[in-house]
Amino acid sequence: MANGGFSPGHNVQFATDAAQGVIVGVRVTNNGSDSGQASPMLGQIAEWTGHRPQDYLVDAAYTDRASVDALDARG
Repeated sequence: MANGGFSPGHNVQFATDAAQGVIVGVRVTNNGSDSGQASPMLGQIAEWTGHRPQDYLVDAAYTDRASVDALDARG
C-alpha cells in the first residue's frame, strides 16, 4: 500500500476514448498502487479495439520508469 503497510485492496482502472466518450479498457488488480499499470492497459486497448492510442493522459501514479521505457519502445 502507499503507506508501506499491508491491507487487502483492489485497484480498478478504466481507459476511455475522450473523443467518443466510451470506455475502451477495464482492469482490476490486487496491487497496492496503480504504478506499472499503464502498459498492461494499453495492451488491452490494442487487443479490444485493434488500435494503439496515439496520445495518453495518465496520472503520475499510474506509470513508472519501466512503463515509460516500454511505451517508448513500442513507438
